[in-house]
Amino acid sequence: MTSLPQEQLAGLPLAQPGAADLTDPAALRRALKVTEAGAPGLDARGQACFLLGRSVFWGALALMRLHLAQGIAPAGALRFAAGTEAHAATLELPAAFVTVAHGARLSAIRDALLAPAQGLIAALAQETRLGEAGAWRNVSDNIASGALWAGRALKREEEAMEEALAMLAEPPLAHRTRPTGFVTVPCPGAAPRAFLRRAGCCRFYTADAGKVCATCVLRAPEEQIAVLQAEVEAETA
Repeated sequence: MTSLPQEQLAGLPLAQPGAADLTDPAALRRALKVTEAGAPGLDARGQACFLLGRSVFWGALALMRLHLAQGIAPAGALRFAAGTEAHAATLELPAAFVTVAHGARLSAIRDALLAPAQGLIAALAQETRLGEAGAWRNVSDNIASGALWAGRALKREEEAMEEALAMLAEPPLAHRTRPTGFVTVPCPGAAPRAFLRRAGCCRFYTADAGKVCATCVLRAPEEQIAVLQAEVEAETA
């Protein structure tokens, strides 16, 4: 067992002591309202996608930070908990972390994320009719996104992307068509930039000010590259 370094927990939306589980019906409805307030007009399934995605993203970011920086793995599952005024949902980390072999760390991270994701998917299906197949694509995307952000911050981006793909290699996180992955786009005057290639759709286009995201599965792969290239060129112009 090992204690957690506080620098790797900075910025995470950690749960308050005694916070209700996010699958509690009252907590879930509050979280969906907070989510919709942040993206007015977002439809019910879009709210569910945002809430599920953000919960998984924060969990993956936290666990991948600890894995890459400290070489430790969770000795149990995460818990997605009721939110605060600032966050629709919060994160309760396992009580214990352990030092284990590299492959065992990745398996532990995957298992720690799958357990709360499965419970939240079931609760969201009942509350918003979010489909299971699309929900698991959302989970895969946000595990990969959390890993990418953790790796980038620690200057271990390539390693983080490889390990994210390893965790997504088996069901329910593997998808036969248009699987989650990464794409690299040339960046004028700088190193190429890696982006998430999504397997799913967060439905942001249903919000009042929404649009189809650059790497949304609703876009053809070549269109995704063109949009990302234009965004990168605009940033560096």
